[in-house]
Amino acid sequence: MHDVPIVNRQRDDLVSRELIDGILMYLEGEGGEEVGDAARELLDHFLDATTNWLGSPDYQRIIQKRGFSLAIKAPYVLHAMLAISARHLSHLKPCEKYTIAAAIHYQRALRAYSAQLEAPINSDNVDEIIGCGFLHTMLAFENISRFPEDERISTSREDAAASATWLRAMQGMGILQETRDIRSRSKDSIWLPVFHASGGCEDIRCQHAGEAADTEVTAISRSLHALCDVPLDSSGLGHVYHHPLELLCGLIRVDASHESVGRFIVFIGQLSPMFVQLFEQGDVKATLLMAYWCALMIGIDQWWIVNSAISECRRLCAILDRVSVSPIRELLHFPAQKCNYVLREINVGV
Repeated sequence: MHDVPIVNRQRDDLVSRELIDGILMYLEGEGGEEVGDAARELLDHFLDATTNWLGSPDYQRIIQKRGFSLAIKAPYVLHAMLAISARHLSHLKPCEKYTIAAAIHYQRALRAYSAQLEAPINSDNVDEIIGCGFLHTMLAFENISRFPEDERISTSREDAAASATWLRAMQGMGILQETRDIRSRSKDSIWLPVFHASGGCEDIRCQHAGEAADTEVTAISRSLHALCDVPLDSSGLGHVYHHPLELLCGLIRVDASHESVGRFIVFIGQLSPMFVQLFEQGDVKATLLMAYWCALMIGIDQWWIVNSAISECRRLCAILDRVSVSPIRELLHFPAQKCNYVLREINVGV
């Protein structure tokens, strides 16, 4: 992945110095002057980084402009912002101080956010909860890359479930958005542009009716439907693989980019509990669909995505590489190629 240079911008366009000073005073009161000094670098980086590094362009623009106004009222937002800033700095300039800072702020963010989710959601905290949820989604996925790949590859059901904890963590945002309190207040949220850009999966669902099977994408989509025993029309509604397959076949046709990252995250949020359970149990079809999602995510050139998507895609390819069923192996070529996984040569069965 190629990071473009970090460029400073006019601070007055984003947040006042008084607000930053207020946040630093809070942090110094929480952990002493040394903590405040260390946090200043993280705050500055969060504001000054102009690469595409925080999800969609809409989300990055809003969180950099409005995030500190939310953070001054909600420590769980502040610590999540500091955690992701430290993680990004650690990615750009590997250093123990950033690793330690990221761990400290991430743990504080998790504790405070978990406690906040136990409280009622209203117009006073909805923007903070949603904004923080997006940050935790990115942190959860980036965390995959922090574990050695060979340690994550396992055939046991228990280890497979442990290696997929990122999935349940990323689902939190989707679950939140479906709650009545969030839905009733999101129309007035500062995050509305983000919802509009990412929420509309209706326009990316596969449309196989009358579609000529003369392209690689169409052939793959149809083969996935056949493998999962899901009809090409809507008659498969209710089938455990139907909805994820419908969204995935649509995502295959979408340009993986900074602008479309929200749509790929929505896919995770809409996975049913039954599908997630199948995936955690090592179900071959669910594993293959998730390998395809990871393979597509590799195309989104952001620091928290690429290495993790490659690592998880390779883990899933390694699991599926033990399967000798012909349709599985044929469909495995697409994700394996995307993550540079070399498939074994074995005799296949039907």
